[in-house]
Amino acid sequence: MCALLNFECIEALLKNETETGTETFMGNGTCWIPQSISLTYIVVVSYCLIKGIYGEKRNRRDHRDYILPGPNDLSLLYGQAEHRSEAIWQQIIESGAIGCRRMGTILHLDDIPDQIIPHLWWTGFYSVIRLGFFALDWHLITALVERWRPETRTFVFPEGEMTITLQDVGLITGLSVNGAAVTGRSHHHWPSVCDALLGVVPPNNAIRGCYLKMIWLAEEFTQLPDNAYEEVVRRFARAYIIRVIGSIFSDTSASHVNLMFLPLLVDLEEAGNYSWGGAYLA
Repeated sequence: MCALLNFECIEALLKNETETGTETFMGNGTCWIPQSISLTYIVVVSYCLIKGIYGEKRNRRDHRDYILPGPNDLSLLYGQAEHRSEAIWQQIIESGAIGCRRMGTILHLDDIPDQIIPHLWWTGFYSVIRLGFFALDWHLITALVERWRPETRTFVFPEGEMTITLQDVGLITGLSVNGAAVTGRSHHHWPSVCDALLGVVPPNNAIRGCYLKMIWLAEEFTQLPDNAYEEVVRRFARAYIIRVIGSIFSDTSASHVNLMFLPLLVDLEEAGNYSWGGAYLA
């Protein structure tokens, strides 16, 4: 009897809109209503229907106990327990879009003095500067993060694995992917290095170890005189390039640049022989 009675029938009974002892077609279901109906009967049948619906939902939740969200074989993708997809599956974190840190001092093409453009060409950074500012799709980035596997350095999709190649970096950014490796020392007397290559010593509140504040660079190197000496132009070019490096090789705070790259800009022509694209990918 319970199988023949649905919620539409119960609602009709409570409104006294159906005849007892007849078979009535309502909605997408059929209900048979006995001649002697009582409120107790309606309550009992309602309980059966509600229990069945919630039982079905409970069974669907129980599927989480035996459906694996990650790989069946953990010998290669051994970091599944700490992976973001596992946390979302276990409902430890929300599955909403994540945000990314972006540099507050965006480099605009119009801000580049004409005197330093040849130096930007020689070093290979002019193309990446021309990318400018563009909006980010946070939902797309979130989906890619959830598909990224640090064990294999690849994105795992239903169709297979994909990754970012040196060719991708070269085509998109224009940075050189050939040449010497970008390496440097983190132990120097950095105020002296800045004095020699930039022509100014940063104040104590602008430098922390080998990290220099990006905002200080932007404020210190704002105007380049038209009749500036060549050495002044080179210093200004180094400051601008180090700001670009800080934008694409930013630290976790996205507000400082590592000064280990500055000694590589002693000879701006020689700086173009480094594989900046390889360092960017790494």
